[in-house]
Amino acid sequence: MNPNYVGLSVIDWKSDDNKTIIYKEIIDLSKLNTKKQSRYTNNKRKHETFNISKRIINLAKHYSVEAVCFEKLSMKSKDNEKGKRFNRQVNNQWLRKTLVQNIIKRCNIENISYQEVYPQYSSFIGQLANPDDVDSVAASIEISRRGFNFLNKFIKKNENTANIMYPAFIPSNLPTRWKEMVKCDNGIDTWISLYNADKRSKSS
Repeated sequence: MNPNYVGLSVIDWKSDDNKTIIYKEIIDLSKLNTKKQSRYTNNKRKHETFNISKRIINLAKHYSVEAVCFEKLSMKSKDNEKGKRFNRQVNNQWLRKTLVQNIIKRCNIENISYQEVYPQYSSFIGQLANPDDVDSVAASIEISRRGFNFLNKFIKKNENTANIMYPAFIPSNLPTRWKEMVKCDNGIDTWISLYNADKRSKSS
């Protein structure tokens, strides 16, 4: 989830590295965020947020999902040092709590399980593990993987569950550019070290 886009996917997981993508979608809110602030715009944004949660639950019902999984986000208003426009979208325009609370409410009404999972590095890992999908959908697939493993470990008590936060780091499965980065830097052996190496390369 972010102020402009909500990526969602319905995944049939056989194991941590064996999945079938049943459905995927991006819900675009970006046009609402480019309009001048007004009571109409604010009401429209809230209306669309409720419709998003309704659509997500309708999809969950249609595909008989085991659980709806989403990011466990805890964000306070602050200067993100990315400009006034970015701060306005994240701090003022993004109805994240409204969306999450409404999803939870609808899950409870429809008796659908839901699970929050930690989002750290989910966009980065999602993009590299699912290079054919756009970033918001790729991130949703990674969130789904974490939800699948969380449910396996803590609800189904499966002792053989894979790591919840991070999939196996297999350099040979990475897109070409990232394979080369790993090859050139012997210190890259985890998703976090690859992420940090990427940050260093962008700042140098």
